[in-house]
Amino acid sequence: RSKPEQVEVGKKTPDVYVTPQVVLEVRAMNIDNSQDFACSVDGKTAYSLRIAYVRGIREDKVSQQATTTKFVAEYYRQQR
Repeated sequence: RSKPEQVEVGKKTPDVYVTPQVVLEVRAMNIDNSQDFACSVDGKTAYSLRIAYVRGIREDKVSQQATTTKFVAEYYRQQR
C-alpha cells in the first residue's frame, strides 16, 4: 500500500503502510521521548510506549476513534 495522504512521516520512512481494521486497547508502563519505534506530532519530537502490552480488542470502537499522536504528546507532558 502507498503512503496515505493524511500520514506525516518523520526521519524514518516505514517499509509498509496498513489500514487499521481493529482497535486494540493498549497499556504501557509510561511514555518515553524516543526516536526509535516512535510516533511524532511535529516530525522532531517522538514518543513511544514503554513496556506496552495489548489488553484486548475494542469491538465497540472504529479506527477513527483511536488515540491520536497529539493526545499521546499531551499525555507525555502531563506525566512529567
